[in-house]
Amino acid sequence: MVKMMIPMKGNNPVKNLVIWAVVMIVLETLYVFAEVAFNAGILNASAGLVLSRDEIENLEHIGRTLSGIGFSFVVFGFIRFKNTFIHLRVKVLAACLVICTPTMYFGQKFLIDELLINRASNDLLVKAEQIMILKRGYQTGTYSINSVGFEINEDKLDSPVEMSYLSMLGMLLLDSEKWEGIMDSQTNTFIKQTHEHMKGIGLDEAYSAYKQVSNETLNAWNAYNKASREFLANRAESMKDADINGLWNEAQKEVDDGWEEYQQARRDFRSEVAKNMEKRDFRDYLQSRFKRFNRCKTRKCQDDVEERMQRDIRKYTGVDKEIWYWCDSSRRCPEYSSALLNKMVTALVAKGDFKKRTRFSYYIHSKSDFMKEDRLVFDVRGELSRRGIIDPDIYTGTYSSFKKTIESHVYQKAANEWFQKSSDAYGLPPGLSKTEFYKTAMVQDGLKKIFAIEHYVDYQVKMGMTKSQFVYQYNNVVPAKKVQHEINSLVRDLDAPENIEIKQRYQDSLRAIIVPPIALFFSLFFFVFTVVRIPLRFLAISFYINPTPWKMKLKKVLLIADFVFVLSLPFIKPDNKLSSKAAVEETIDYFDSNISVFGGWAFEWYMNAEPVIYPIGNGLLNLLGISNIDHPDYVDEHNRRNRADADYEINKDEAIQKPVFYNLSRSDIREGQQILSKLGYEVGGIDGIAGNKTRYAAERYLIQIGYLKYDYHTGELDKESLKRKNDSYGPMYHTLVLMAK
Repeated sequence: MVKMMIPMKGNNPVKNLVIWAVVMIVLETLYVFAEVAFNAGILNASAGLVLSRDEIENLEHIGRTLSGIGFSFVVFGFIRFKNTFIHLRVKVLAACLVICTPTMYFGQKFLIDELLINRASNDLLVKAEQIMILKRGYQTGTYSINSVGFEINEDKLDSPVEMSYLSMLGMLLLDSEKWEGIMDSQTNTFIKQTHEHMKGIGLDEAYSAYKQVSNETLNAWNAYNKASREFLANRAESMKDADINGLWNEAQKEVDDGWEEYQQARRDFRSEVAKNMEKRDFRDYLQSRFKRFNRCKTRKCQDDVEERMQRDIRKYTGVDKEIWYWCDSSRRCPEYSSALLNKMVTALVAKGDFKKRTRFSYYIHSKSDFMKEDRLVFDVRGELSRRGIIDPDIYTGTYSSFKKTIESHVYQKAANEWFQKSSDAYGLPPGLSKTEFYKTAMVQDGLKKIFAIEHYVDYQVKMGMTKSQFVYQYNNVVPAKKVQHEINSLVRDLDAPENIEIKQRYQDSLRAIIVPPIALFFSLFFFVFTVVRIPLRFLAISFYINPTPWKMKLKKVLLIADFVFVLSLPFIKPDNKLSSKAAVEETIDYFDSNISVFGGWAFEWYMNAEPVIYPIGNGLLNLLGISNIDHPDYVDEHNRRNRADADYEINKDEAIQKPVFYNLSRSDIREGQQILSKLGYEVGGIDGIAGNKTRYAAERYLIQIGYLKYDYHTGELDKESLKRKNDSYGPMYHTLVLMAK
């Protein structure tokens, strides 16, 4: 049979088929292990053991990719080959991977992001946020399900039974009208009771970590302060090298020609006006007209002469003045020629004729005043920009502003080099006080992590607290702030501009509810399909070596038997009360969820299967050193807590080097203004209000550290920087978080 099917010369069909079967067994086994490990990772996330948003996003990408690979194996399995060349099969498998993997990846992305998340109604998003609040209550053991005796506590954080239950809890609640009303009326109570239940957990470990961070922070401050003082002491040398007086003299020399041209332009303008007046016999014309005016006996005659005079003067000189403008204070009409010339020049200047020609004011009487003119200030600023000075707007035309501009540039440049290169700078500007240093994100992120408030509570952790002070903050102040913050952020008007971030958080909540079940479904589906296929590969190898007919008949029987065995295995010996049929039915009834018979069976199978699969997957994650659990109260197999082993070390590489975009409080802005001012930037008043000067200083700072790129030829930000700037929202691109948060 085999020879008739594969008659090619120079090809050993049996050997090729056996080799290919072995290759597929290896690939599919590796894929099964990957799916089992991913299954454990997604279960960790959906059960609340993963707090990092980056870790959760990585799981989404990994899950979509693995589903694509599993889909590729499925499609490849349906392809029938007429020859046994290995290179052809490799090409076909590669083609399946290239086509099916991105198809599945972007198909899931479109399904979740476009069809489910972005099109979700505001009511559904609010419900998702409420469900996550309630789910956290179950995760922490604050609440239990009385009908099945379900309860979680810190000793059961990694129990696969409870974790499996929690991963599906959101979907049960999302389909429940009963709980929608309960959550609407009890959300605040859920928040308060959950925090009250959790406030004392891990207190000793937290205080131990706090002391560790305090010691490291004090050492970091001493190193930073010493380096900062040395920098400030050496700053004078940098100023000497700048040669401010020499630069000022150069700037004045460049202005000299313009000053001479300006003076000549004034003389030419006056001379031209005088010639035009002489050419038109302007004084004689006025004198004759005033005589005629004086001869008028009626008011109408006087009005006619006056109107004609104004019309003629306006026509020939462009000046629209009453005729009495050309008289002196004693009503001598007209004035002497020199006085008339002065008045004509004044009128034309007021009309803007001189500025249109020169773009300068006519009334500049000294070179120092000339240098303060807007046009010249703008030109000098452009020259400063071309020389690499990124903050030229401080210059206003005076020596003091010029000196301040150069000093600011020299200081900013030196400070930038210092906090990027100095091993003791920690990515911070020089000159911070001890209080300011303690308020930086580098320090506060570690401290806030101890209190589990690193992401959303506007609270500065104090240094140097005694244990009693720490306990009071840990058990009373911080939980109260967390509760109040969460309650204040519960809104329903999600389309309001000020609630953009809240809506995004609610969308994340909906994602956290629907993504794990979808990911687990695809994971288990392709896992089962691949596991069933592996025994068939061994049967195929036996058939290739000894092609007896009964093996072909056994293939179909074995396929069915494999499916039956894999699907029924979880039901053979259920060893947990939550996975029994009665418990599943009670759960569905408790949450009043509208689940079909098939859905209930699938839920029961899942509850029995996960306790078998999860330990294997989590073991693989631990073996490979890629466990994604970051819950502070999780205890590993060595009885170690994440909280105690967490890395709170003050690390320069972790110091923030680019903006974090979220809304700033007025105190944040004030602190940022103080630090920007220390760096030499002009921020206006240090008042906590992000005015134009503060915004501009923040933008200059972003340019200085390289986050925004400034094009000195055009005098504008480059395209990528403009996009970054426009994509940022908030008072001043939220730059001040770099130093103040």
